[in-house]
Amino acid sequence: MQVGCSRLNGWFNVYICSMLHKYLVFLLLLPFTSYTQSLDDLSFGSDDSFEVVTWNIENFPKNEPATLQYVLEIIEAIDADIIAIQEIQNYPILDNLDTFLDDYTLYSQSLDRAGLVFLYKHEVVELNSAYELFTQAPEWNNFPRFPMVIEVTYANQDFVIINNHYKCCGNGLLDLDDPWDQETRRYTANLLLKQYIDTNLSSAAVFVVGDLNDILTDPDPHNVFSPFLNDPESYLFADMDIAQGSVSNWSFPNWPSHLDHILITNELFELYAMPGAVTQTIKVDSYLQGGFNEYDQNVSDHRPVGISLPLGQDLGIASALKPSVTSYPNPVDDVLFVNTSNSNTTDAVFVFDMMGNTLLQDSQSANGFFAIDVCSLSSGLYLAKLYQKGVVVKTIKFIKK
Repeated sequence: MQVGCSRLNGWFNVYICSMLHKYLVFLLLLPFTSYTQSLDDLSFGSDDSFEVVTWNIENFPKNEPATLQYVLEIIEAIDADIIAIQEIQNYPILDNLDTFLDDYTLYSQSLDRAGLVFLYKHEVVELNSAYELFTQAPEWNNFPRFPMVIEVTYANQDFVIINNHYKCCGNGLLDLDDPWDQETRRYTANLLLKQYIDTNLSSAAVFVVGDLNDILTDPDPHNVFSPFLNDPESYLFADMDIAQGSVSNWSFPNWPSHLDHILITNELFELYAMPGAVTQTIKVDSYLQGGFNEYDQNVSDHRPVGISLPLGQDLGIASALKPSVTSYPNPVDDVLFVNTSNSNTTDAVFVFDMMGNTLLQDSQSANGFFAIDVCSLSSGLYLAKLYQKGVVVKTIKFIKK
């Protein structure tokens, strides 16, 4: 590309011409970012694997209602069997979000309600028990949020998942002489957690996940994870390659650092060594128009981190019993038409707003065909949920003009 400088005269014009050239070169050297992907292209889970994801959803909901829409779409896209979530600030809004997630059940019972919850796919994951650890002094001094534990069965195998959100901050130096030193509190939390697993879950397949608020690569004298790292025959950080790898894959870009971890016990080593097993940072921001700035503003400052193990499972309702659904138009002016393939099992359609309020319902259909008058709705995003014998079998997102 040429700039027409021949018509410029004098030293000032030469200077201007030179600056134009430099500016053009600068523009050419800028990284080209093309947001050709969307959340429809994001994927992680599958029917042929067992997935556990940890995700700090910063001060949920960070920027409602945009947060609600994004989180709903992200969870559906990730499609993991179990999602361990940290930093829930508003539980009633979370409960409303749960009503839109057909495939998931929310577990949020807690003594301190300090932001830890689980989502699990109820058709393939059986919840056997749930409880919290270190809810009494003096141990709780090292856990600002009680570790939340679920014991589950998937594909006829039992697993234990421990969800954590450790104490933040510090200077990077471990001072064991100061019990209130932030690094010391994290170190002691790891020590107590390891002792609990060694004593009470010695033969269980355990995942320890969460925002553990420290890095795995500190030197041993100051590494808060040394209780686990120094026992490699029993414990493995499945995300160690992420921690040791490119900064672009770290879970907390704002620092940047990698703070969200997945630890597994040796009962899972063989499964993790199989072809197809993977642990990765799920870079949701790459699928948003606006990239990480958009994600940080409306969702979280942490990316999810997930582990996928090659273990297939199908305990769900036979697909033949689930209706195939089409809906139109979208966006809609006056009437939303919903057509299902199975009129015998689809008995009602309810319309909700993004806060979980029931606005409309229609239980009258002809051969599985519903015509829902939405004229009374204001412009915005809504959800239509189809019920089959009292169970939600399909959720449709639509926009009212």
